[in-house]
Amino acid sequence: MNDLAYNLLRQIRRACGLGGRIMQRLDQACLREIMKDRERLDAEYRGIMVQIAGEHNMATSPDEKHYLRQYWHWLEPALTDWRAESREGGGEPLILDLGCGQGRLTLPMADWCARNGGRIIGVDISGKAIEFARRTAREAGLSRVVELVEADLLEFLSGRQSCSCQAALCMEVLYMYPAHEELLKELARVMAPGGLFAASFRSRYYNVMNAVANRKWNLVPLFISESEGQPWGPALHFSWQNSEELTSRLERCGFDVRALRGIGVCSGIEDDPLSLLARPSQLDEADRGALLEAELALAGPLADAGRYILVEARRLKGVDNP
Repeated sequence: MNDLAYNLLRQIRRACGLGGRIMQRLDQACLREIMKDRERLDAEYRGIMVQIAGEHNMATSPDEKHYLRQYWHWLEPALTDWRAESREGGGEPLILDLGCGQGRLTLPMADWCARNGGRIIGVDISGKAIEFARRTAREAGLSRVVELVEADLLEFLSGRQSCSCQAALCMEVLYMYPAHEELLKELARVMAPGGLFAASFRSRYYNVMNAVANRKWNLVPLFISESEGQPWGPALHFSWQNSEELTSRLERCGFDVRALRGIGVCSGIEDDPLSLLARPSQLDEADRGALLEAELALAGPLADAGRYILVEARRLKGVDNP
């Protein structure tokens, strides 16, 4: 029994004027079935996310190292500027890395914290990925500035005090998180006003190119006209946007967008449509350097054309938590 069937029964009840214990019991039975369906889908979703995070090691993948360089090119100066402003408030800042995986960005951030002050908490649903990140942090001598937690992101944020962190990252995660807007609002509650937020979202352009490259013509209208859905089955809910939509969504959730940039504007990992142009791991060092320069130059003008759209934002000041 799904939501559509339940709503249909409610309409029949209103149309026929049915009432009493029969309809009450039917309503209760329908609700129980709906809850079972949702619990089953939630379990399937978590299982798939754990599997993805555990199998694809973004910290060691040769292709992903190329995109780490792109992210860090934009993040480091943003962090430096934000830290210079935040020093006026005193204290050591707390940074969250939500959906940290194996620590691809958590460890560079921890190193930055060790040099500039602050500490970071990395959170991921995959225990296997978290254990890899912990081991890497110990080997790098960064354990004193980084904490790694296995948890669902929304559950983790729900347990934290308001205004308890000063910055947050969420890279290549929110487009696979069903309650992404709820998570953003909860993050805004947890962040201090003026805090730095950086996140990457799946671009509409990428999804259309992916459907075309795989001849999934039935998905092209969905990716063009909608901004979220279940193109690959009911267990996974995806979202995709362009820059204008992202700006509007983040403002609704309590953030002021400062910059949007494309990540991977003309390259991709294995099976990506843009890998037909260039795949970083298959290039020599000189070509990878040239590719990086080209993608950095195009990141601003072609923000919507990347594999992901990187958003740099600040937690709005002077407004109530959403």
